[in-house]
Amino acid sequence: NSDITAYGNQVSFNTAVTHLAETFYVSLTGNDANPGTANQPWRTIQKAANTIFPGDEAIISSGDYDEYVTINNSGTSDIARISLFSKILRRARCRGFRIQGNYVTIDGFEVEAKIVSNWIGIIINGKSFADILHCFIEECPMGGISARNGSNYIRLIGNTILHCGQVGINIIGSNALLEGNNISQIVQHHPKGFIKFVPLGG
Repeated sequence: NSDITAYGNQVSFNTAVTHLAETFYVSLTGNDANPGTANQPWRTIQKAANTIFPGDEAIISSGDYDEYVTINNSGTSDIARISLFSKILRRARCRGFRIQGNYVTIDGFEVEAKIVSNWIGIIINGKSFADILHCFIEECPMGGISARNGSNYIRLIGNTILHCGQVGINIIGSNALLEGNNISQIVQHHPKGFIKFVPLGG
């Protein structure tokens, strides 16, 4: 869209560039040098998280992705989100997600933590309007989902959290919606191990 404004003998053109939402693809048979199309998918979920714009979505094919994904990009509204979907419900598996942007959707993944430094399945780090939907989160020694540091307007819907340590869901923030989540077999000391927090001066 272009707006034309006249000032005496001068004419200025103000052009607004509108991003058209796109769908991208990730597969274990892909390559991060590819364009991310259905026929030439990316290889890693992290590549998708780094690349997509507000309103875009990435469809992740089934398989075991040995990566902990950090999402720094933000969407701009509820209809222009950063969205990652498992193509088949709970068949795309990874080590976890750390959400550091607003208006992010994670939908349908299976998560199992395997790295000591990232032993929480999904972390929302002081951001708002994150949607965690239909995920299966298991065997995470320090917790299933943690929304911390004032994470507001979080929606956690239809998730299953099984045999994690410390806590199933932890939220430090306001206006969260939790609906239809199944949490079971939470233990204090997970068999994978746990991190002992030592007080200052202790």
